[in-house]
Amino acid sequence: MDDSHTQPTHASPPAASGSTLRALENLAATLDPRDFVITLVTGEGRRACLTVTSRHTAKGEDVYAAHGWYWWSWAERIALTDDAHGAAAKIALALSGPDQMVTAALPSTSAALTADHGQTPHLGPESGGPNIARIYDYWLDGKDHFAADRDAADDVLAEFPEVTQVARANRAFVARAVRHVAAQGVTQFIDVGVGLPTSPNVHEIARHANPAACTAYVDNDPVVLAHARALLADGPGVAVVAGDLRRPAPILADATLRALIDFRRPICVLLASVLHFLDLAEASTAVAAFTAFMAPGSYLVLSCGTSTGTDPALIKRLRAAYASTAPISDPTAHQVADWFTGLDLEPPGVMAVWDWRPDEPWCWLTPPAARIIGGVARKPGSRM
Repeated sequence: MDDSHTQPTHASPPAASGSTLRALENLAATLDPRDFVITLVTGEGRRACLTVTSRHTAKGEDVYAAHGWYWWSWAERIALTDDAHGAAAKIALALSGPDQMVTAALPSTSAALTADHGQTPHLGPESGGPNIARIYDYWLDGKDHFAADRDAADDVLAEFPEVTQVARANRAFVARAVRHVAAQGVTQFIDVGVGLPTSPNVHEIARHANPAACTAYVDNDPVVLAHARALLADGPGVAVVAGDLRRPAPILADATLRALIDFRRPICVLLASVLHFLDLAEASTAVAAFTAFMAPGSYLVLSCGTSTGTDPALIKRLRAAYASTAPISDPTAHQVADWFTGLDLEPPGVMAVWDWRPDEPWCWLTPPAARIIGGVARKPGSRM
């Protein structure tokens, strides 16, 4: 463990610094008074703190600020003082019931998190329509696709045949990223927007590093959920959760997820090649919710298609292929990189997925018209 992040051994919170009041006031402004009774306690002869009590459960705790961190009264770190949203999310988890634990802590995004977006249309074989997961499975040389999926996929490949290699490069990036995170000692993984099972799956890679690793797969596509429950939920340590990435709060509150994942410990959240199926605001809200909720020492693995370096004609063709299934957004590379704000990027940073720590160099005969970029980042704080 990094000595700079070692927990203090004394039984009381560390002495307050000159920035204590400012940090506590910032946290108080972040917490929602509709869900918490918030009292800033100051006075001669006692240490300043924020007393926070849930209106829903009547549970309360004192929160302190010192040396750049928010602290519980028992001298456990909550979050850095420049991450008030992250601290608020952790406090909400500790004090609130599962139905409030995210939205109560993040009033600035609660409307976006709890809005009824409806269900993303996922057309099954009976409709004759293509499906996101099955098109991707076809490009990965899988077996779970129908004629409509192959037709839509082939329409893209007719002009841009390198798309299959880009899809496979993204899948290889995920495998390398999971191996890297598992090597850091993380044993809890949440794969959101998992798609159809493709070996090696995340839980298989993680278990290779640590047989005790556990993985939760999340998707809102009935096709994916049916396959995942049949093929992935093969015993202890694996769960399949129905959830819409556009509504992170119900995912994080899901009883099946919380029975498997201990959010007090570091986790790894994977958002691989899924955010470009949301509009930019939805994608930003989703990333912010998951990263705020992660414990210090957690990791984010993220990849996304980008308009930077991608042929506009390909984006147009992809939108046509997915027209009946999902929108296609086209964030710039700068916008994708912004999703890692507040996290420590692992070298070599955000780049084309085939260039991120490749097992062997990818050789393109001609520059690909499609570009997916990604990276891996760690939330600052104690590892374990």
